[in-house]
Amino acid sequence: MASEAQTRVQQSFHQLMNDLDKSCMRNIQGEMHKCAAKCCDRTDLSMEGNHECISRCSQPLQSAQAYVEREVNAFQDRIERCVLSCQDSIKDKIGANTTDDQMKGFTAKFESCVVKCVDTHIGLMPNMLSKMRQSIQKGSYN
Repeated sequence: MASEAQTRVQQSFHQLMNDLDKSCMRNIQGEMHKCAAKCCDRTDLSMEGNHECISRCSQPLQSAQAYVEREVNAFQDRIERCVLSCQDSIKDKIGANTTDDQMKGFTAKFESCVVKCVDTHIGLMPNMLSKMRQSIQKGSYN
């Protein structure tokens, strides 16, 4: 059951990243390449100047990518903390004399808790996507 939950999170993240790519990141990439092409067209620039120009063109994309990475990492940390909380809750209930049947019950409770974490966080993804889109479109990466 926990592996199914992990698969659902991965699929949801994959969809989120595809949506973000199509709605925002590709536009920034296109602008970067257009800008870099203009740098290359400038014969007044030295080789170093051309490299600096191209580097400046890539800054918006690098900033957006760093922002997305921070947001995704923070979200993954939230899921991990939720799962660790499930684990701690179960560990607190296990005693020295815990029977196999009790352990099966604890395992089921743990898996149920993990599924709840996953469901909750998957439910947050549309808002996360919307927030990231807005930030990227504004160029605001706080």
